[in-house]
Amino acid sequence: MDWFRSGISTLTGFFVEVAPASSPTSVERAQGIRAAMLAALAEEGAARYSRLAQRIRYCLQPRMLWDMRGDLMNALSLMYGESRARELMTDVDSRFAGAVPAAWTPLRAAAPHQPHPMGR
Repeated sequence: MDWFRSGISTLTGFFVEVAPASSPTSVERAQGIRAAMLAALAEEGAARYSRLAQRIRYCLQPRMLWDMRGDLMNALSLMYGESRARELMTDVDSRFAGAVPAAWTPLRAAAPHQPHPMGR
């Protein structure tokens, strides 16, 4: 049964392998991500959504910041509209590279949708 456990841990490690929460790289990345999130929220947003700003400010792990992205997107959408909020979130999302598993990162379209050449 030991081979089974090691196989499962290897398989799960493939999908969720990130730096430990206490490692210096994790803390440094969290600082950069946190700064980008607070910059997107700006002073006006931090005043309107003070609880969210406080949660972002005191979060120590990139994983927890990743989980707050939805709340941030919601606040930005209410303040600026969805299209502007998506633009602001692009910088925030780029900061997560290497801090969370690649499978978690959002998929971005390479180019806007083009109509099919055959008209379908």
